[in-house]
Amino acid sequence: MSLIVYVIIALYLIAALYIGHLTSKNSTAVDYMAAGQNNPYWVVGAGYIAEFLSVSSFLGIVGIIYAQGFMPNGAYVGSVIGYIGCLAIFGPLLRRYGEFTIPDYLGARFDSNLVRGFSALLIFVGYLLYISVQLIGVALLLQLVFDMPYWVGVLISGGIVVIYTFLGGMKATAYVDVFQLFFAWISAAIIICVAVFRGGGMINIVDQIEKYYPTFLTNDAGLGNHWTVWSLIFIWIFGTLARADTVSRVFLAKSEREVYKAVIFVTPFIWAASLMFFFLGMAGKLLIPGLEGTDAESIYLIVAQEWVPPVITGIAFAGLLATAQSTASGQLMVSSLAIGRDIYGKIIGPIIKKRAITESEMVKATKFALIVMSVITVGIAVLKLSWITTFTNLSAATTGPAFLVTWLGGFFWKRSTKTGAVLALIVGAVLGSYTFLSGFSIPSMPWLVAPVFTIIVTAIAFVIGSYIGKPSEKSLAVFNELKEKTLGKSENKNIAS
Repeated sequence: MSLIVYVIIALYLIAALYIGHLTSKNSTAVDYMAAGQNNPYWVVGAGYIAEFLSVSSFLGIVGIIYAQGFMPNGAYVGSVIGYIGCLAIFGPLLRRYGEFTIPDYLGARFDSNLVRGFSALLIFVGYLLYISVQLIGVALLLQLVFDMPYWVGVLISGGIVVIYTFLGGMKATAYVDVFQLFFAWISAAIIICVAVFRGGGMINIVDQIEKYYPTFLTNDAGLGNHWTVWSLIFIWIFGTLARADTVSRVFLAKSEREVYKAVIFVTPFIWAASLMFFFLGMAGKLLIPGLEGTDAESIYLIVAQEWVPPVITGIAFAGLLATAQSTASGQLMVSSLAIGRDIYGKIIGPIIKKRAITESEMVKATKFALIVMSVITVGIAVLKLSWITTFTNLSAATTGPAFLVTWLGGFFWKRSTKTGAVLALIVGAVLGSYTFLSGFSIPSMPWLVAPVFTIIVTAIAFVIGSYIGKPSEKSLAVFNELKEKTLGKSENKNIAS
């Protein structure tokens, strides 16, 4: 490995830590929890894109497309629709509300600490696996570049993310993400263009794939069951339409208007990324045949190491580090805030201390939760239990239905109540996990794929629960607040507050 590769990676890591150090200076509680809530659209959008370009894109999705063809690309098709839809539908409404977290909104909308606490717990548990995925990806890269033991790579990758996130909180996460997006996007574009060029161009690659792997571009991999791809599509539509970690970036924006700008900013990046990683998996199948098992997840690493000059190799490896760390950092903050701010600061703390918990106390609790979650995720990553995409699909299948039904009902149905919200969160999470892990299907109705079945049952539970009792006056006040139609009024209210 060329010295320049080591230098670029080292400089990138030092820069990330330095940004964390800078953002920790004179940092307020609002800076730590929401980056000051004064950021322009390009900061919000950069973080949103950086989380979309996770290590599962560079390694997991590419690897599974290599192994199974177009069919697994359903995950990416669904995630593109879901990511853009989430920001466009829920982003402006959440920023209009003006607090810091998803449990903040749900607790107020349903006037229930039970809803606040359960949603916070679901975020904490749901992202344990997802964060571990990012650490696994970085550890594999460090193992390749520096020939270090895998577990050492996990500790280093986790340690760097924890340090800068712990120091600067959401402010560090936001500004490091802007820096990281440069590495992630440039490296992805270069590596994928090189692979396509080596394959003689996209048209030639498609022709050769159809010749040598005739089932590769079919939506059923030649198995006669095209419902599998639809199941993946819906898992990821529902899962990313209600991604608490990504949409929480809107709380960082200085106004609702900046969120609308962010939607326009991120859309072309996300659509382009969905195509690039599919192209890489297809080019890898043609140019690097014979990879088995998890080796197929190394296509990006192989191309970066063997087919480009050392400078590009260094940028490409730094880009992979950036995608993993940006996703892990964002999810660490959102999950830690769920524990430190929502569970301790709004529920447990006031009971224990018999008074309201200050924002500085919430920050301390958030930092403690961050350390605890980091230890757990590092432990899971060290075990390296399964394929990368298994973790990410399970996370989407678990949190998606629970949050999507609850969010939609809370935003758009005045009659919804806390009982309906609690039932939807429980049924969505439990049934989503079960149907995914069990390979659920109904032979007589193959079109009723698992995620659609889960959404339907969760929605029924929400509606039934909402007819038990009535929404409180506080709940209705939040609903009416979110229904203000005039953007100018909303922004003036945010400025005044």
